[in-house]
Amino acid sequence: GDSSNYTEALFKKSGDFINSHKVLNLAPIISSKKAEYGDDLYYKSDGHWSTLGAYFGYEGIMDNLIFNSGYELEKVKFFGYEKEDFDNYSLQKTLGMAGRYNDFKTNVNFTPQTQIEEKYLEEEKTWQNLQLYENKNALNNKSILIIRDSYSNAMKPYFYNTFEKTYVIHYEKA
Repeated sequence: GDSSNYTEALFKKSGDFINSHKVLNLAPIISSKKAEYGDDLYYKSDGHWSTLGAYFGYEGIMDNLIFNSGYELEKVKFFGYEKEDFDNYSLQKTLGMAGRYNDFKTNVNFTPQTQIEEKYLEEEKTWQNLQLYENKNALNNKSILIIRDSYSNAMKPYFYNTFEKTYVIHYEKA
């Protein structure tokens, strides 16, 4: 079905909760970018945001955070993107979809752009457990905790270049 109808129904059914809490719906933000960037916002073969779609998700979260927190926070700056072919054949083959999609990946040009390795804060080092990205050169001397799902993977570089300490944990472990 149409995901926008699903999102609208979810927000309608959650009315009292939504009205009494600050809830950010990124769907309208991403939809507004679709006119300009088209299908470059999502990968064809797995449905996740590309780094381009993730940038606009990051921007929406940051704008909402700045508005609701009252903090004056700097955001990373977007300078465009490149698109290149991406061989996702092994995933397609695993899913029984081999040869159906010629996928791509996007490389977003943004600044500052420092690569940071995660530090695992739990003994078991898995992608779901608590991680810390520490960046002394980040734009803001603040920390953020991101309780994430798989869509936020592509957002991590934007956040760890924005905040000195970015804590990340998968929602199943939170």
